[in-house]
Amino acid sequence: MVRVPAAADSYPPAMADEPLGSTAIGDPGATAGRTLVDRLGVRGRLRAHPRFGVAIAAGGGAMALVGSVMIGGDRLAGDGLNAESPNTTPGVLISLAVLAAGYALVARGRRDGLRAGGAAAALLALPALLFFATFDLSDNPPVSIDVILMVSTIGWALAYLAGPSVGRPIFLGAALIGAWAFVLEQVEGLFSAPFFFLSPVPFLVGGYGGSGFEGPDATTVGVVCLIFGYGYLVLAGWLDARTLHGFATPFVVAGLFIVNNGFSALSGDLEMAGTGILIAATGCAVAIYFSGFGRRATTWIGGAGVASGVVMVIGDAMEDSDLTAIGLTVLVVGAALIIGADLVSRAMSEPAEFDVPAASGDADPPD
Repeated sequence: MVRVPAAADSYPPAMADEPLGSTAIGDPGATAGRTLVDRLGVRGRLRAHPRFGVAIAAGGGAMALVGSVMIGGDRLAGDGLNAESPNTTPGVLISLAVLAAGYALVARGRRDGLRAGGAAAALLALPALLFFATFDLSDNPPVSIDVILMVSTIGWALAYLAGPSVGRPIFLGAALIGAWAFVLEQVEGLFSAPFFFLSPVPFLVGGYGGSGFEGPDATTVGVVCLIFGYGYLVLAGWLDARTLHGFATPFVVAGLFIVNNGFSALSGDLEMAGTGILIAATGCAVAIYFSGFGRRATTWIGGAGVASGVVMVIGDAMEDSDLTAIGLTVLVVGAALIIGADLVSRAMSEPAEFDVPAASGDADPPD
């Protein structure tokens, strides 16, 4: 007979709001001179439990920023975007106000939801502020993408490492993605390319070749994505192995997001079969790697990657076959995956999903 958890063991466990100024969440005043791990406190070791109020409030913070950008954009275009001096002041001021208000909520909010909403608003307000501050119609692009990416990334990293927002994973995740985006912009001009494609100037000087602009190279973009993505995922496992699960989580999220972009960028070179093999191999590695660190969702994403990659390979190999033949092949290969996965699991001596010890005197739980 398997032991039934007591009420105190119920999930999700109770989670008190973080006390303001608590050293448990890495209060900068109380942790001066300590290591980074000490500064991060409980946020570095643990992943926050899912909470309705926090999730909805974070969405509200994002909406507040979107509203401010809409107001600033309306004022920006109010004088006509063909005007020599568009009015950027309202956008700068309202973005700055949202940034200050959001960070004030992070610092002084009395509840988790208020602090989460403030963090989301402050995070998004920084690039919005830089957008309006660098807007200049005489340039192409009309904003400084380098400045937006670089300053935003640095600001998010500092917010994660110090101050009232120390240890909040949303800032680290944004900084990791910002660093990747900044490198892609420097290497291939990925984010400024759309402005050149939309500009009439290249056509006036004899096409893209005549203008010297050929656009980003998909292969280079894909390779950079995989270097960053795989690197982030390996670092996440390294941190998980040291029980810094909260610190590792932004690396997992950023890594999976960037790797997926790498698959898309390389799909033209690898074609369908090659892309499927890459996705399946990556999914298998992710599932094996992160199953050892208790990351259930990430492990399931890896398993889904294996299945989707195999289906892509089958679809490419049997593109001229009828639907019944393809379906039968997918069915047989799926059954083979079930058996193969079980054999690998046994070889790895994986424990059961619910490895709960039997109560004293009871019979051993079934296999």
